[in-house]
Amino acid sequence: MVCCNAGCGICTPPGGGCVAGCPVGGAGGASGAAGAAGTAGAGGGSGTAGAGGGASGGAAGGTSHGECTQASDCVLHDDCCTCASVPKNDVGATCNIACLADLCASRGIAAADVTCVAGRCVLARSCDPATVTCKVVAPTCAAGSLPIVSGGCYAGGCLPAAQCADVASCDVCTSAGLTCVTDQVLGGPDHHCVTVPSACSSAPTCQCLGVCSGGFECSNPASTQPVCDCPAC
Repeated sequence: MVCCNAGCGICTPPGGGCVAGCPVGGAGGASGAAGAAGTAGAGGGSGTAGAGGGASGGAAGGTSHGECTQASDCVLHDDCCTCASVPKNDVGATCNIACLADLCASRGIAAADVTCVAGRCVLARSCDPATVTCKVVAPTCAAGSLPIVSGGCYAGGCLPAAQCADVASCDVCTSAGLTCVTDQVLGGPDHHCVTVPSACSSAPTCQCLGVCSGGFECSNPASTQPVCDCPAC
């Protein structure tokens, strides 16, 4: 057996000649190409190994597409159009509206209020009315947005569901066209609404969405209804 290109794993029987360059695909796939080139039965056996290249490519679908793992991965986008926590590399759309006060300032939200929850940059503001104890009527919010809750009362103003640190239930996320992530924590589950990146649109699994971090792990990485457990919590 003569190896002509060790970097690609291409070998041929003695006298079979050398193959130039690397075939397209994973390393496993390259072995398959070598098998196809061989004429002896042993060469055909190597061709079977080429299936490994396909399997390796398929594994790429399991890549995590979370946008953050900690608060320092996020920054505040604050102007007359948007008040949101966004990834550092997301400059956001240009706002051409003039206003006296930016949206975040009008809601009492500052740069220190950005955080990372369920692999997404969000604001450290709850939108779960279960904690409201004051006798104040909830503000009316646009579709897809929820009243901000702070200190056991409605804080005034609304946030897009995907920017809330937590929400009341998965139904809230479904109504907003978002995916619900459930963190299993002491005291009961926490629910979060997350966007689905384009890379996961065909299979929005827990693993692909990258929604479990900070000690949390997907209870079932292949599930499209993400649940995060914390074995060490």
